[in-house]
Amino acid sequence: RARFRIGGLLSSADYVQAQRVRNVLKREFAAVLQKVDVIVSPTMSSTAPAFATVDGMTTARRPSFTGPYNLTGMPAISVPCGFTAAGLPVGLQIAGKPFDEPTVLRMAYTYQQHARWFEKRPPV
Repeated sequence: RARFRIGGLLSSADYVQAQRVRNVLKREFAAVLQKVDVIVSPTMSSTAPAFATVDGMTTARRPSFTGPYNLTGMPAISVPCGFTAAGLPVGLQIAGKPFDEPTVLRMAYTYQQHARWFEKRPPV
């Protein structure tokens, strides 16, 4: 509900501007992906975030690096890549060209077969 209310506050000019920014971002990612097959980055900007309840919905309070891919429609996947000293999980994100899910999934599978982080558990 909260997001619908926020959306109702946006003007048509705000929406048009947001679409322009989205298109610029899509072009910039397309230019990068002309040179590489995938983009690899951390999934989150920090370790596992604290959670809060906002309007009855549980949400994380720290930004992730998944937003640009959601916004541009690019396929992306997060795979485990380790733990912090405190035992918190760390994720590796692999993103690719629009409609190239097979490459993204193949890269994630290959990484997981070599790294085997999915088999490891943090100390409890």
